[in-house]
Amino acid sequence: MNVLFVSRSICLSAGFVIAICLLAGCGGEAGPKIFPVTGQVTLDGKPLVKAMVQFRPVDGRSSYAETDAEGRFTLSYSARQPGALPGSHQVLITTASETETPASEQQETPQTVFTPEKLPKRYNAESKLTATVEPKKDNVIDFHLTTK
Repeated sequence: MNVLFVSRSICLSAGFVIAICLLAGCGGEAGPKIFPVTGQVTLDGKPLVKAMVQFRPVDGRSSYAETDAEGRFTLSYSARQPGALPGSHQVLITTASETETPASEQQETPQTVFTPEKLPKRYNAESKLTATVEPKKDNVIDFHLTTK
């Protein structure tokens, strides 16, 4: 009887492990197919630092990025998924921001700090910028902006 109990336990354990493995693989890839997008934003030939870049597709969710010290960006579709949907996108680039400073001993309530827009409206509020994300692994899309 002990042998039967051990055999049954092993079979149940193995069956449980197999079921978990199969269930984990059943979902496939969730969501739409997303492709990597990197690039650089310059303003009058110089890297544009801390700019927000948004790619708005015709249909679907936008992708976002913030430029680094060299004006480079990598788009994110979600917190866990870098890239953007394939196809045509309207592109918006802005430097305006709103940040909140925490309360401190000298300041009882948090303060909101607004950073004004450095870019002309043609790059954000009235943007005519466009880009096409191709279904490939190396979408490099640069934007060379001017203040004039």
